[in-house]
Amino acid sequence: MDLLKIGKSFLQYGQPDLALRYLQESVDNNPNDENCWLALGECQIFLNELDKAEYSLSKVVEIDEKNSRALVLLGLIYRETARKKKSLQCFSQIQKLGMPIWEMYMILGSAYLNMNNLDESEEYLIRARELASNNSDIYYFLSILARKKNDESAAEKSIRRAIEIRPDESRYWYQLGSIYRVLKKNMDRAIRFFKTAIELDSERFEVWNDLGITYMELCDYDNARKCLLKSMEIDPYHYRPYYNLACADSLENRPDEAIEYLQKAFELAPARVCKLMAKDEDLHSLWSNPKFVHFFVRHCQEK
Repeated sequence: MDLLKIGKSFLQYGQPDLALRYLQESVDNNPNDENCWLALGECQIFLNELDKAEYSLSKVVEIDEKNSRALVLLGLIYRETARKKKSLQCFSQIQKLGMPIWEMYMILGSAYLNMNNLDESEEYLIRARELASNNSDIYYFLSILARKKNDESAAEKSIRRAIEIRPDESRYWYQLGSIYRVLKKNMDRAIRFFKTAIELDSERFEVWNDLGITYMELCDYDNARKCLLKSMEIDPYHYRPYYNLACADSLENRPDEAIEYLQKAFELAPARVCKLMAKDEDLHSLWSNPKFVHFFVRHCQEK
């Protein structure tokens, strides 16, 4: 089991609370691996646990004093905790190491985006774009920012610009597919964009998962099931495909299979699954099922 890879996949899916367990274990098993400490520090920033993030990122610098990304994030933490002198020292050291200013701004912008500080994120990402207008990742982060601000037009415009610069990046097509599925409710185009993402990288569990959800919304349960099973095969540690397959089985009136997948999802993310189960209309057919009621009462009443 690659704990670092699993933890990072949760981070990329915007679920740092689930990532934390795997990243902490990866550090425990590999205390001298700067990549493990860096991922843990980024996760802790995501969770706004800045004191813990400071410790983790300091460990990165202790292992490799030239790790510019860790220094940028430490500079952010010092800035947020009113230690201006230490923050300036970090940014001075980064300049000596030769990191381009636009890259530093992009890292800061994406970190503030994860912290849900949208104003700071926008400020740094716009600065980055002004200095490196042909960097596709800047537009990718600007698209995510626009989605968080419920600006559908800006989200699509930014991600299309990223694709124009770098059309072979699977993440960008996945983001465009998500915009069309969630914001525009255009499932046919969402499917097309998700399939393009898969053609470019067939090992992204989240794309297969969301493609499966899109087929579910079109009541195409056979294709939904194929996609969700593929998502599980790629990443058997994420609860989402198990949960979504339970929903598909519920919608097709297959209660035994649905409850079996709910149990698997619960084992991976109990609190999240309990919260979802209580109000998900896709599980409506199960609400009077004795097995479902027993499962919910036993596991979820106190969650």
